[in-house]
Amino acid sequence: MPAKVTYNRTLGDEIERGFTKAKLRAGKKLKTAVLRDQKRRIKQQYPGAGKRRLDSVRAFITPHGSHVVFSDYSPGASIHEEGGTIGPKKSKFLMVRFKDAKTLDSTGKTFILNRNGKKILMRKISRAVAKPIAVLMRRVTIKAKLGFEDTVVRNFPAYVDDLENEIIKGI
Repeated sequence: MPAKVTYNRTLGDEIERGFTKAKLRAGKKLKTAVLRDQKRRIKQQYPGAGKRRLDSVRAFITPHGSHVVFSDYSPGASIHEEGGTIGPKKSKFLMVRFKDAKTLDSTGKTFILNRNGKKILMRKISRAVAKPIAVLMRRVTIKAKLGFEDTVVRNFPAYVDDLENEIIKGI
């Protein structure tokens, strides 16, 4: 009788190990697919995104393959993922730079111009020439753009199929 119990435990342990290995292999495929898709999506939404921004998107698999965890460590990731309104923390206005104003050059005089109720920060280049640098706003509404959750949900059926195939291979 004890031999039969030992055999059943051994068989159960083998099945458990096989299932864990299958979850890990399928989780690695899901991790790779989601990271690839999300990085591609970031490049489309933000053409100037560099290596540092793309490296902030990470994923890891917990021991025994029980969870695949995805995260985006960039500072504005949550507002870009979910959307929302942001406002200044310490000043009266947010400064939203124009695309062609790469740096906020402190050389030369700057002044604020009121146009149609909008405050525009201008830099005086010469006596008759001024260049717009930024718009000063009380708050900015940002639309949800990243779609990290959508990417994971879209790749999940493939993960389930991979998991099923890995379990069948293991049996």
